[in-house]
Amino acid sequence: EHEFASRFPPFQPYHYQQYFFNYDTSEQTLQHLIEAVKNSTSFTLDTESVCIPYQQNKPALIQLQVIQENLFSYIILIEVCHLPYENTEKFELIRELFGYLFDPNNDIYVWGSIDEFEKFMERHLFSSNQIYRSNNINSQDYFKNYWHDHHPHQLILSSTTNDTSCTCETCLGIQLNNPWSLQDAVGYLLNQWLDKRYTCSSFDIGLDPTLFHRNSNEIEHRNIIATYATNDCLAIHQILVHTNVLNNEQQTRGSSQQPELNVDLVHELEIIISNDLTPKNQHTSQQQSNQATSVTTVLIQKTNNNINDLEDISLDDDNEQQHESLNEQRREPLTEEQPLGHVLNKGYPKKYPATS
Repeated sequence: EHEFASRFPPFQPYHYQQYFFNYDTSEQTLQHLIEAVKNSTSFTLDTESVCIPYQQNKPALIQLQVIQENLFSYIILIEVCHLPYENTEKFELIRELFGYLFDPNNDIYVWGSIDEFEKFMERHLFSSNQIYRSNNINSQDYFKNYWHDHHPHQLILSSTTNDTSCTCETCLGIQLNNPWSLQDAVGYLLNQWLDKRYTCSSFDIGLDPTLFHRNSNEIEHRNIIATYATNDCLAIHQILVHTNVLNNEQQTRGSSQQPELNVDLVHELEIIISNDLTPKNQHTSQQQSNQATSVTTVLIQKTNNNINDLEDISLDDDNEQQHESLNEQRREPLTEEQPLGHVLNKGYPKKYPATS
């Protein structure tokens, strides 16, 4: 812990919006996030438990990251010790969300084994069958193979010291038969310090500041614990992006389903800052002419090789085929004026499809 804290800056996540699931969560929020899960295919998942001496750990928290476009995501902290009663509509909505999450067509990335979710089945949010029929991917195993392939042993000495600069597992002090900790992976791959000092925190105390009346110190303490739990999912996400796992998976999905527009993040940023690009079609041409003095996030929507602005430009009523394609797209656009290099989405998207 001290070594990474002294060598690297604190972990900096991509932009996200955090939500709590408990008995105080509104049905509107639950339905909004159900739609987000239904329209996403990539997720990270983690859990936290409370350490009890001489007993099994107490399940306390499930962290779910719903990965959106442009490195934005929703983080949902499900406080299983503060759930609504099982016979309520809110509880059924939370269970419905997990039903969509564990769809075998989704990619669920966990750091370790999915087995850790078995102890949460006592909360009746999901079943063993749902867990094990899901397409869960052990990112910890993947990262070990990735590092072994990309960092073989080297005997090159540093030009300024007599020490080797080799970063193979053996030289880093990681045994070949041992898995990587998430903190080590973030440190050596991302050169950032993932704070793990709150591993044994009381995750069951109610982290949502709206659950109870708290003083400023109590709220700050809960915010620290919530940030710790959130960063575990966000760190996995950054590792997946840095090692091109998500990029490769998205390309595989695109080639196996239907032709889609593939535009990388760098090209999207060029669209944001450039007024000289040739417009792709009549819709984007009209939009660019109305944006002479502002920098606005442009979210590329994959709709049968067409780029449509869903916020400012109405669809052509005569183009029925394009209208049907829009109804089938997977994600709702999230757009807002922002500083360059960030996706500053705050609050709810403008509209989601109605829950089926």
